[in-house]
Amino acid sequence: MGSHQDMKLSLIQKLIEYEETLSQLSAACAQRFPQYQDLWSRFSSDERSHGEILRVLYEKCQRKSLVINQRRFSPQAVGTALAYVRDFITQMGEEKISATRAFSLARDIESFVIEKRFYEVFSGEAEELKKVFRTLEMDTQEHRDRLAAVAADSR
Repeated sequence: MGSHQDMKLSLIQKLIEYEETLSQLSAACAQRFPQYQDLWSRFSSDERSHGEILRVLYEKCQRKSLVINQRRFSPQAVGTALAYVRDFITQMGEEKISATRAFSLARDIESFVIEKRFYEVFSGEAEELKKVFRTLEMDTQEHRDRLAAVAADSR
């Protein structure tokens, strides 16, 4: 396997890990803030689904039907974001974060994904792939907007 193929697989694995970690974060928030359990549980489920979608992309990438724009993104950028989310989970476990702060941090995480255009790193000619990427991006935007609205209401 060449270095480009290694990078593609590494990046997708990091994105899968990132989505799974976001799911864990949302589950921790659901447990910590029962008054918002439905919202956080839904986000947790959505993030798990995103991870599963990325697993399918991983399989396609192994078959070389998916191209990664190496100049757009790197596994290190995902690693940095992942460390931030893990720190957030640790703080949740230590009960150092209020519900309002949790909404704000989670909104920032979703905004980061949008601003860095995590899912624009992939390209492929198949309409199916384009639809998957649009879905991931739209879900992320919806999460960010919902978090901003709830954060504003909880003040």
